[in-house]
Amino acid sequence: MGGKRLGNIRAVHWLSRPIPPGPGRPRIWLLALGAAVLVAVAAQAGCSGASTGGQTALTRDQRWRQDVAYLAAKLPQVHVNGLLQVPATSWNAAAARLEAEVPRLSDGQVIVGMARMVAMLHDDETVVTWPANSQFPFNLTWADGNLYLVSVPNGDRDLLGAQIVEVGGHPIAQVLSEIGSVIDYQGPVLHEDEEADYLTYHPSLLNWLGLTPSPSEATFTVQTVSGARAMLRLKAATALRANALASVPAPLYMRDQDKPYWMQILASQHAVYVKYNQCLDDNGFQQLAAQALAILRQRPAYRLIVDLRDNSGGDTAPFTSLIDGLTADPALRRPDRVFGLVNRYTDSSATLDANMLAQVPNAVLIGQEPGDPIDEYGDESSFTLPNSDVQVIYTTAIVNGTGKLLAAPDIDVAPTIQQLLAGTDPVLQAALSYHS
Repeated sequence: MGGKRLGNIRAVHWLSRPIPPGPGRPRIWLLALGAAVLVAVAAQAGCSGASTGGQTALTRDQRWRQDVAYLAAKLPQVHVNGLLQVPATSWNAAAARLEAEVPRLSDGQVIVGMARMVAMLHDDETVVTWPANSQFPFNLTWADGNLYLVSVPNGDRDLLGAQIVEVGGHPIAQVLSEIGSVIDYQGPVLHEDEEADYLTYHPSLLNWLGLTPSPSEATFTVQTVSGARAMLRLKAATALRANALASVPAPLYMRDQDKPYWMQILASQHAVYVKYNQCLDDNGFQQLAAQALAILRQRPAYRLIVDLRDNSGGDTAPFTSLIDGLTADPALRRPDRVFGLVNRYTDSSATLDANMLAQVPNAVLIGQEPGDPIDEYGDESSFTLPNSDVQVIYTTAIVNGTGKLLAAPDIDVAPTIQQLLAGTDPVLQAALSYHS
């Protein structure tokens, strides 16, 4: 299977770090959603016209209209499937409406309008990038069908595990629905995850959508573990100190997220545990895979656990070395020896990797269905709008045109909020105790 390279990087769900200067989805104890566009760039695009070199520069409205027209013309030309199922008449009508509305919209609202246009394609990896130079000082995760705080400012430690019920006085369902209008994904789980990420890492978006009066602060209403309601008024920060947040206990798979891959021998449990955080295009994982297989050959009673949870993807090529090694040696793939762990944050190439592992005889996948189990498009490129420097990422290849479900777990295990608060890992425990 060919490699799948990704440029649209998504944030993980519940740990935090200062915002990096450029694109990247880090896999470390601290995290953020990176993007190349800054609010200041959009503000510059909205400047009024001025005389330059004897020529009159475009006005603010003309610049935005030109960018909308450029987007409308360019994206259908470069996307692997053009406008997909969107009729050209609908696409052009949406662009015309947005151009007409530019004078009464703020710069941020114009970007929202362009994002809604791109969302019409229903391609989760074709997106308008967002300003991401600040974040709210918390982290969220989905559990039991609700959205919970799993990192909070140190002074609000008693709110760990609290459920968010309102933002700016608006019910959380409405807030997520409004955020969801500017992004669109084939999988509902991935859509939910992105809505939560945008809630954390794009404070200005909440303001552009009319949900908060300020682009840099908001009031959150939460229901605590005891059932009481509390108000949390937070300001967005451009950087968070490593010790600024109190977090729920980190289970084994959430440790060493700054490393793209690592291995630990669980001697008392007779297991080789390989954590695969990032699919890098190098030979490091191949070397790690070779070491893991060598240990399995030396210790026939040991099982191999490959953990792909929270892996956002990259390149599928490195993982094939592990698959080739398992396939070539029947002793390594006896029943109860090979396990893969996945969750709703396993994405893109990591989904393809997990699917390859599932094809190994007697291998067992445990966890939650990946957020994008179809994962139809990939191999991304981008273009930049001429005036605002807003970047649009689009896909150039069809990865799974058949619509086949990828990496569906053989055993469904989803951690509860109580297990997250206790730092226990029922998914890993299921792999360690499994016997066919």
